[in-house]
Amino acid sequence: MVRRYERAKYACAEGHAVHTAKMPPSFIDKGKYDASVYAHLAVAKYGDQQPLNRLEGIYKRNGFALPKSTMSDMLHKTHEVVAAPIVKQMREELRNESILHADETPTTVLLEDQKGSKQAYIWCYGFGRKWVYDFTMTRGRDGPRCFLGDWQGALVTDGYSGYDEVVRVNDIKRGGCWSHARRKVKEALETGATEAVPLMRAIGRLFWIERAVKRRADHRKLNDASRDALRDEVRTRRSKIVLEHILELTHTLREQPSTLPKSALGKALTYLVNQWAPLTLLVDKPAMEIHNNDAERALRHVVIGRKNWLFFGSERGGKMGASLFSLIATCKALDVNPEAYLEDVIVRINTEASIEKLTPWAWAAANATQPS
Repeated sequence: MVRRYERAKYACAEGHAVHTAKMPPSFIDKGKYDASVYAHLAVAKYGDQQPLNRLEGIYKRNGFALPKSTMSDMLHKTHEVVAAPIVKQMREELRNESILHADETPTTVLLEDQKGSKQAYIWCYGFGRKWVYDFTMTRGRDGPRCFLGDWQGALVTDGYSGYDEVVRVNDIKRGGCWSHARRKVKEALETGATEAVPLMRAIGRLFWIERAVKRRADHRKLNDASRDALRDEVRTRRSKIVLEHILELTHTLREQPSTLPKSALGKALTYLVNQWAPLTLLVDKPAMEIHNNDAERALRHVVIGRKNWLFFGSERGGKMGASLFSLIATCKALDVNPEAYLEDVIVRINTEASIEKLTPWAWAAANATQPS
């Protein structure tokens, strides 16, 4: 769609001055494309997971020439001017949370100064419906350390040791993921370790209790504080007993001569023992989920995308992807139209004095209160 603006020009009858009506706010002065085009490109690439060469073909088929190189430049501009400052603000606000979930997934990045590619990583950190992504060239401990800074709280992760350093330095409470534990026990069952059936049932009981609490909270329409109070009461009274039973079963199975340390069952039991302190933190933290599924679900956005676009073209491209993923994935979590959001903030970014108003959750709250 081409938008045509007609601006009236007014001249003083005595020739003193000439005034022309101002143009609407623009992302780039005298730019060829409207803010809606930049928003559409960002969502098409990082929301609908369409590679640029595929988008170029789609546009060409519809009679619109937009080269891949031009689209790349437009996305970089959107990242540098809009996404980067907003994501920085999102990160600062996220670090005000007392509980965070974190996970990471590999991705491929092309090396700029040499041939070939390298495995890099996309990390996600968040709580509830707030998610921020980060990109690093390695899976080392510097990723979580740089992102979290001096943050202190409870960090829910899987058993990956890359988080150990920031947990130790910041005195962070480490929360575990019972979905990972259950998955490992299930893998043992699939290899024929039937002696793990009671353990699997006990872990299932733990999840059943959590679902029952959620149903009761939803039925009563409890707010977060009341829901956490209910969780605290039930976990102390019931989940704690189940946890003690799980630990007893774990030690019993480990002591059996038939349980080999390198077997699937042996590895599952070792995971439970090594992660027992993080896995039982939920008793002291009623606001904490018993799993890290939300972080895994947030990363699925990236996992699905890399099947289409395969790799990032450079480290700079990885950082751009992480920032735009942060905006678009959070919009989806908030049930906000990411194109509408991006189009609005692209127009407002140069005139809005308060960047706090441009985060997806602030934008969603402001638009939810506006009359229709």
